[in-house]
Amino acid sequence: MRIPLIRTCVVCGCRTEKRQLLRFTWRDGRAVADDGRVADGRGAYVCRRDECLETFDRRPERWPRWFKARRTKGGKGVDAGMNKKDAAERRDGSAAWQQ
Repeated sequence: MRIPLIRTCVVCGCRTEKRQLLRFTWRDGRAVADDGRVADGRGAYVCRRDECLETFDRRPERWPRWFKARRTKGGKGVDAGMNKKDAAERRDGSAAWQQ
């Protein structure tokens, strides 16, 4: 028997099984639904209650916190950090990180 994976809704803080929550990832400066739960990068989980979904959509100023993102230089936009591929490229010294 598998132990269920527990995640927390970033809006209301309820803890429940991962499969009962919706997952969003940070892509190109916006939250994108990750229906397959397989996208790279930091994910934010939201429960399926209407109040939580509306708050998530209505409060983009909280997205950096919910996605554990950091502000970019100049304070414009957010940078959600590195995924595994980005981290490997940086560690290897690829040209993308030497700009």
